[in-house]
Amino acid sequence: MNRTEQNAEVCEYLHVHEDLVKQVQKEMPPEELLYDLAELFKVFGDTTRIKILFVLFRSELCVCDIATLLNMTQSAISHQLRILKQMDLVKSRRDGKTIFYSLADSHIQTIIGQGMEHVCEDLPEEETYSISPEMEPDREAHEPAGKAPDRELHESAGKAPDREKLSGEKKKDRSKGKNKKQKKNK
Repeated sequence: MNRTEQNAEVCEYLHVHEDLVKQVQKEMPPEELLYDLAELFKVFGDTTRIKILFVLFRSELCVCDIATLLNMTQSAISHQLRILKQMDLVKSRRDGKTIFYSLADSHIQTIIGQGMEHVCEDLPEEETYSISPEMEPDREAHEPAGKAPDRELHESAGKAPDREKLSGEKKKDRSKGKNKKQKKNK
């Protein structure tokens, strides 16, 4: 192997394209944003979390459902859901004693869909999996008709919750948390 082949990944002589470097420097996001982006992609580096995101793409589910689907303990699923929720990749809603989880927004669908498309590029067509961001997950499968006990909740059906109402409740919950923190600091 000659010297050129060994160093194929570097320039043969030092010459900085200053105009290109200046242009890219102007367009670089702040360091904090790049750090946040790196942290986001770290979350996708765990197979269990990817499986959870994949099943939540298909339907809103509770911890029991996800644990059954993935053949894991509820504790293990809860731990991973907590991480996904902290990164704003999943959201939750309480209905009686049950908490249902779903993808936080369509960005997550797009990330999973494009990632799956990328890893399936060289596979035969019959071995590929397509996740289209336009596909709407089945959110009505577990909507309760009333206040059902924990296990019976899964069999009941009803209308999906009002998203505006949920986002309003989320804001209220955040303000309650801040008030508690402020009281503790006093």
